[in-house]
Amino acid sequence: MKKFYIALSFAAALLAMPATTVSAEGNKIVLDLANPANPESFDFDDKGVWTGTYSEDYMYWESQVFMFTHILGGSSWGGSYWDGFTVSRNSDNTDHAADGWLAYQWGCMAGGGITNVDETTGEVSVSADRPYILGYWSGFPEDCCTILFNDGNSYSPAGVYISLSPYAYYANINGASPASPMQNEGDFLSITATAVDADGGKTSVTKILAEYRNGKLEQSDKWEWFDLSSLGKAEQIIFTMDSSDKSYGYMNTPAYFCLDRLTVTTDDLSGVEESKAVSSEFKIYAAGGTLNIEAPTAAVAAIYSMSGTQVRTAQVAEGYNTVQIADLPAGVYIVKCAGETTCIIKK
Repeated sequence: MKKFYIALSFAAALLAMPATTVSAEGNKIVLDLANPANPESFDFDDKGVWTGTYSEDYMYWESQVFMFTHILGGSSWGGSYWDGFTVSRNSDNTDHAADGWLAYQWGCMAGGGITNVDETTGEVSVSADRPYILGYWSGFPEDCCTILFNDGNSYSPAGVYISLSPYAYYANINGASPASPMQNEGDFLSITATAVDADGGKTSVTKILAEYRNGKLEQSDKWEWFDLSSLGKAEQIIFTMDSSDKSYGYMNTPAYFCLDRLTVTTDDLSGVEESKAVSSEFKIYAAGGTLNIEAPTAAVAAIYSMSGTQVRTAQVAEGYNTVQIADLPAGVYIVKCAGETTCIIKK
């Protein structure tokens, strides 16, 4: 059944989070796709791709404290389109230019997800059966590849492993219409991570994924560490891509990338009992074009877009309140009210 809206209870998500996801050392959380919360498990098709990739039931999916956007525009165009993040365990890293790339867009140049990272040498071990995140940045909307946190806390991103998609990797070498091969000095493909903090402030860091310099193309077919430690505390992380190959301002280079072992830290994780107490007082949920708030006391509700822009405020009285959101574009919004933070999805 198609969901018209999804409202998230942060306390419930926190209780469902496996105890092993938070380490005692530095409150570090490392993404583990074996512990999803929404859906409760990932099913894969014969290509090794999550069966919900083209489903409009999920405008985000969750694992541990992480919430990943998926088809943020709300439509898969009859099951033929997706963007944002999906999950893949497709290990294919061969060149499929002769076959047509759309049927083979699911692979990873590193050959699979990460099973282990040697703390001494930094050597990364990979398994073909290990799932990883596949991202597609369509640019419509620009924040279609966004990671939020589902427990109401801000986190400090430490970093994430990134690998090129075969689609982009081989397009950089041979071209893949409309993309041209990288063969001119300064040609590049990059990815940028932008952190949005609690006040809407933004900090960004960029990593070059491929570059033509000194007469040759340089790009990696391994998992590479993308250091995000300069971003500071964040309520969300937005990934965008850029390339030297553009037409009318839009990228021609395939905007696919792979992620694994996203790592964040926090200095102050809220306790489960404290989160339960706060969340049990205010009830915030969306239904159609209305935001419903059941409040134990008067407060001000503020609604933010995923880019951190405040799009609406409303005075909330004690008891049952409704706030009209029918005019807001479809997408994910953050609602803050008297210390309570909730994500809603409007279609």
